[in-house]
Amino acid sequence: MKKIVLISLCLFVVLTGCEKIKTPPQDEPSMTDKFLTALAEAGLAVGGDNIVSIGGGMIGADTGWKLTIGGETVEVYEYASASPEDEKALQFLSEIRANGKVTLYGFAVDAMLNKTLVLINYGNHALKDKIIEAFTGVT
Repeated sequence: MKKIVLISLCLFVVLTGCEKIKTPPQDEPSMTDKFLTALAEAGLAVGGDNIVSIGGGMIGADTGWKLTIGGETVEVYEYASASPEDEKALQFLSEIRANGKVTLYGFAVDAMLNKTLVLINYGNHALKDKIIEAFTGVT
């Protein structure tokens, strides 16, 4: 009887112990989420009514957000890929790469690119240096 219990116990341990524990893959945070985290870490927390979805169609991006930081706004846009195929997106990204500005409604505004993320309208912001540091630090 002891042998049967011992063999059963050994089989149980062997069969259950051999199965690897699989953890489900974690979704990678978006570049926008990483930027918001970087802003918070720089003491520039943005949340609640200070984040407004504005869409990204104006520059061919997938998403766009107006962020109020220190009472002033900047805009951040995210593309699904660093190499979008949309003509409008390619035009805007080319303009940003060429001169650090983008033309919106006939006005040239400061713009910078970090992988799939574009920051617009930050040039005259009182906290410009901290915002740029947070933006460029996103990986």
